[in-house]
Amino acid sequence: MRRCLAPMRLAEARITLGVVAARQGDLEQAIHHGESALIAPRRSLSSLLMVSRDLTKVLNDQYPKEPETQTYLDQLHALSSLSVSSLNPDSINLHLP
Repeated sequence: MRRCLAPMRLAEARITLGVVAARQGDLEQAIHHGESALIAPRRSLSSLLMVSRDLTKVLNDQYPKEPETQTYLDQLHALSSLSVSSLNPDSINLHLP
């Protein structure tokens, strides 16, 4: 298995793909890309959370009542609640459907 040399760029690209999918009306793919970004290894939690705002806004604007939107937003909120001092790749255990 190849190791990703730029995990943050890949996570940010996944968020961007999620935004595009959501804007095109594909909630399932939007959520898939967003969740893939959240569970990927990363170097900067703050950067990921900042980039995730775009997807959060589109999901809230276009799919506010969908359960998938709420599940994704809950996962994002849980991730943002982690203290940076206790963050390490083994401490994140998001259970995705």
